[in-house]
Amino acid sequence: MKSFIGSLVYCLSLLLVDLCESYDLNNPSHILAQSYAQRRNQALPHRTLSPAATDSQCRSRPLDLVFIIDSSRSVRPGEFEKVKIFLADMVDTLDVGPDATRVAVVNYASTVKIEFLLKNHLSKDSIKQAINRIEPLAAGTMTGMAIKKAMDEAFTEKSGARPKSKNISKVAIIVTDGRPQDQVEDVSAAARASGIEIYAVGVDRADMRSLKLMASNPLEDHVFYVETYGVIEKLTSKFRETLCDIDACDMGHSCQHICVSSGNSYHCKCHSGFVLNDDLRTCSIRGAGAYGHGDSVHKGDRKKKNDANQNGEASASMDACALGHDCQHTCVSSGSSYYCTCPLGFVLVQDKKSCFKASDADGDGSAIARLILMEDSELMILQKAHDEFNSKNYKPAEELYTQFIESCSKSRDCNAHDLAIAYNNRGQVKYLRVDFYEAMDDYTCAIQINSQFEVPLYNRGLIRYRLGFFKEAENDFRRALELNPDFKDATESLKQTLLDSEEKLKRGY
Repeated sequence: MKSFIGSLVYCLSLLLVDLCESYDLNNPSHILAQSYAQRRNQALPHRTLSPAATDSQCRSRPLDLVFIIDSSRSVRPGEFEKVKIFLADMVDTLDVGPDATRVAVVNYASTVKIEFLLKNHLSKDSIKQAINRIEPLAAGTMTGMAIKKAMDEAFTEKSGARPKSKNISKVAIIVTDGRPQDQVEDVSAAARASGIEIYAVGVDRADMRSLKLMASNPLEDHVFYVETYGVIEKLTSKFRETLCDIDACDMGHSCQHICVSSGNSYHCKCHSGFVLNDDLRTCSIRGAGAYGHGDSVHKGDRKKKNDANQNGEASASMDACALGHDCQHTCVSSGSSYYCTCPLGFVLVQDKKSCFKASDADGDGSAIARLILMEDSELMILQKAHDEFNSKNYKPAEELYTQFIESCSKSRDCNAHDLAIAYNNRGQVKYLRVDFYEAMDDYTCAIQINSQFEVPLYNRGLIRYRLGFFKEAENDFRRALELNPDFKDATESLKQTLLDSEEKLKRGY
């Protein structure tokens, strides 16, 4: 079942912007998504793991949606009002109606109360008015009991849930700030087995292990954490990303030429006179072969090639580089094709696109020879790791990054910045599976290897912030800004860290 949060996006945090890594950042938002786009190294595969939120109105897919909210004594009255604002904001993003999304709310503390059922309110105004009337229950935190009541009573056809034949997604969003006082693992597993997709939102003192036990897989898409109730409503924009029927291409793509949306996914096409390469993303001029290096024409494309030439679609006079290329440094047009070159001091590696810095202290070409030998091992492993990472195949990506790190660390020809990137990206994979401390270890290694690389500093700062280590997070953000004063996300994160640090002192914990 399609999850609320697309591509990527699991960890959110208050008013912090995306964790640093690999995809283009469109609009910095004031929440923690997954990563920040490190744009100054254009040759590196840095892209953010979550697209920017859209503020436009949209039509959501139909859902049977049940909010399960903690109103125990630890949730102060003002904080509970923030939860209600979050619920109301969520309702505003939905397409509500008898044949669209239906909403229910389960309120719990030491007891459980169904505030209203899926069948009770079928308009936005009616639902928001009902939410406004909800009062906190106080006392304990019986989260497991609340999940069971929602499963047994709120998600039934009698209560307004649609039958399975309608294929309407059943979704529960749990919001809690504490540790459950009952067992949640078995009842959550039963709820998920019944077809309920569970999202767990933890606030402040929430127990991360319990959140992971409750939530559906993949955890990076279903577990959220915010530092205070004061910014919980900021999660709304992240839920909107996949609730909305947004053009898949608008959400970010890797097509060299043309992106074509197809439902919730997309495919790539090429401009007239080009053919799609085997990677299904890049394009080559007809007859020039993959990547324009004269290797071969795609199967089935020879007749098209001839037709294109007869129709004047391809022209030998066109500037192939101007039509798009994948050279790391310099593109040189050659008739209807092109080739890549590197600046002085660099050599072109086997992919015929990338350049590697060479230092030949012996003056006998041995450094370049070593580099070419290394290309078939370390560099190809690293590129494969990047490809898997960008395809969101995180397990093989982690294995390849580990293989590169082990191999590169033993080679005296290994590029320090490549090694730092590998550590940083492997840390990102660990972060996505909520292994925060292991992720910080990798970010720290990246920092030690390349002290001028601000990205892992920012990433480590975000985790330290999320764990409540505000002073350490502040230091990391400041160091990142010393290296890159234009690092806007680090600037915003530093401001929020200072504000929350002050708030923490005021609250006395």
